[in-house]
Amino acid sequence: MPAQIPVHRPSHAMHAQPQARDPAHDRAYNVKRDPRLASMRGGKRWQTVRARKLASDPACEHCLSFGIVTPAQQIHHVRDAAMHHDLFFDPRNLESVCTACHAHEERRRRATARKVTR
Repeated sequence: MPAQIPVHRPSHAMHAQPQARDPAHDRAYNVKRDPRLASMRGGKRWQTVRARKLASDPACEHCLSFGIVTPAQQIHHVRDAAMHHDLFFDPRNLESVCTACHAHEERRRRATARKVTR
């Protein structure tokens, strides 16, 4: 078994390049967007749940469905955390995903939300 999972970028995410982020900006953005979620994301409980999920599923679950092994760096809430605060820590509502798949899912979620609000 290789020491490290080989990196692969899914074709649907070729344009989504990870960028260096400012943690202070992220915190301020999250508080403005939803203060309750910001406090949950910054807490020790979330860090533990997140680490546990990444340890149990270290490969991107979306890429695996296509037969491609990609290391997961993000945790995605299947049902939107902003709409379902009660499912925020529920492991059945979490997916391990790579950065590219997470960006793709969030774009898809925002596009769907825009269609619903029109």
